[in-house]
Amino acid sequence: MRNTIIFLIILFLFSCSNSNKNETLQSGQDKNTSINTQVLQATDIVSKVNCTGRINFPNKNKANITSFINGYIKYIYIEEGQNVKFGTLIASLQHPDILKLQQKYLDTKYYIELYKKDYKRQGELTVDNAISIKKMDNSKTKYFSKLSLLKSLELQLKLIGINTDSLNENNYTSEIKIYSPINGTISKLYLSKGSFVSENSIICQVIDNKTAFLKLEIPLNSFQDIKSGQEIEFYLLNDTLLKYKSKVNKTCLYTNTKNNTAVINSLSFKNKNFVAQMPIKANIITGTKQVNFAPPEFILSTNNRHYILIKQANKQIKTEINIIKNHSNNIEFTIIDNSYSYPITIFSQK
Repeated sequence: MRNTIIFLIILFLFSCSNSNKNETLQSGQDKNTSINTQVLQATDIVSKVNCTGRINFPNKNKANITSFINGYIKYIYIEEGQNVKFGTLIASLQHPDILKLQQKYLDTKYYIELYKKDYKRQGELTVDNAISIKKMDNSKTKYFSKLSLLKSLELQLKLIGINTDSLNENNYTSEIKIYSPINGTISKLYLSKGSFVSENSIICQVIDNKTAFLKLEIPLNSFQDIKSGQEIEFYLLNDTLLKYKSKVNKTCLYTNTKNNTAVINSLSFKNKNFVAQMPIKANIITGTKQVNFAPPEFILSTNNRHYILIKQANKQIKTEINIIKNHSNNIEFTIIDNSYSYPITIFSQK
């Protein structure tokens, strides 16, 4: 009996010793668990939309040089890239139709004098005579018909640059000359010496390149941020250090579903020796936004959604964020719920 009692006492003391050991371990785990905090101060940064585009020139500053009559190019007086002024000689054309048009004009001019005299004579002979009145009407019709034809031929000759005031049977021209209607640069030469030119064929294009504008392709997912008047910074592909500026003109011309972009124009700006269709890169300044930075251990991620733990009234509030960019030691993000007032304390538990 005495041995039994001693055994029970030893067993009880051993159990108490194990119990005290477990509590100490638990206490040690609490001490080793650290909770880090960081205070967020929102940083204002410029918000930009990156895009690409090309240099363009207003249509009102472009002129397609054409011919109003068929002909063969006798000579080309300009080259691509050449600067020209209003009235600069572009090309000369030859064709038998040029001679035929002048001949028709002179013939019509000759016959109109005859019809005019006959019309006047018939009028003088008409004295209540039905036959004479009919002849006078016929003469009148022929006279005014030829007069209308003469005016039409005169306008046609003026369109191709032939002065009808000096045109007579001893003064024909076998060629016509074509001149530039505006100041500018020869952007494209389509034909060469000896080429046949039909009516309205384009010989070359002249662009007045004093002013230019941008045609930009904006990603559709950023298009809602674009507004008229926003500043544009753009760079040439071969010189990204030199920055040029313009502003958004129209918020949308059309959308391109193939590459998921919306096409917009900029306001016109003074040309800096740009060439038509020159490719560029651009940033559109859409405003400023508040962003935050925190080390990766402060960010909780679940099912492709991201959160931070915000201290509020001695509680940890799980709040969703949008990650903008991963930097080397920090993550840039915005808080979706913008009702929080700064500074904000966030937690990270290791």
